[in-house]
Amino acid sequence: MVGKNAEIVFSKEHMGRYVGKISKGLPHGFGVKTWPDGKKYQGYWFKGKMNGKGELLIDEGESYTGEF
Repeated sequence: MVGKNAEIVFSKEHMGRYVGKISKGLPHGFGVKTWPDGKKYQGYWFKGKMNGKGELLIDEGESYTGEF
C-alpha cells in the first residue's frame, strides 16, 4: 500500500535500517536509510531505489544533496 508508514529493521547486520513509507515491502515515498558503515540517505524512494530529491551523508563533512 503506497503511503503506509512503517518502520523496517533489517535482520542482517550488513543491510542497515530503513524508516519511512513502503509499498509492496520496498521503500517507496519518503524515508531514511542508515547503513552499518554510517552512511545515511534521507529522501525519496521508488520501488526500493533512491529516486528524486534527497541527501546522502557519506562521511562526516561529506555529503551530496540533489536528484537521485
